[in-house]
Amino acid sequence: QWTVQSIVARAGDAGELALFGVAMQWFHIVNFLPATIARAFMPMLTDVVSDKDHGASRRLLLAGAAASVMAAVPVALAGALLSPRIMGLYGPQFVGGHAALALAMGVAVLHAGQYSVQQLIAARAHMWTGIAMNATMSAIFVIAASVLIPYGAVGAIGALAIAYFVQAVWAMSYAGAFVRSFAQEPNERL
Repeated sequence: QWTVQSIVARAGDAGELALFGVAMQWFHIVNFLPATIARAFMPMLTDVVSDKDHGASRRLLLAGAAASVMAAVPVALAGALLSPRIMGLYGPQFVGGHAALALAMGVAVLHAGQYSVQQLIAARAHMWTGIAMNATMSAIFVIAASVLIPYGAVGAIGALAIAYFVQAVWAMSYAGAFVRSFAQEPNERL
């Protein structure tokens, strides 16, 4: 995020940098509870993954994703619908930047849905996969922000949306491969 902040700052518009900062604050507010929920699922997911309890692993993976998204949606929806008012609280010069906040709310929900897969990666001790996913997402974020910088804060948040979308596709592929592997391994708990 710091690199993209510097890209926005170098574009020479401090107002857009401030809008981006506010949008990212609310992005993190939306993801506070989903991240907390994901941390609560982690010990249980690690236990069932290490026991090769495939049914429980799948259920916890899906339940964790659903819980995280369900926790994010109401806050993000309220943030998007109230974005002009929320931005107005920061001052009249922020009101016109409500599109950046509304977009950030959607991206926050997309991100919240990935916490479960992040926990699965850690539970399986596939940390290099997690590092690769995050490095790829970060590189896409920076490159897309460099291209979309003429659109200011909305462009920077759009770049984040692109990066998290790519990461979501990778995360779903990873989770899908994990679930499909159940058919290839006998379940030791049966």
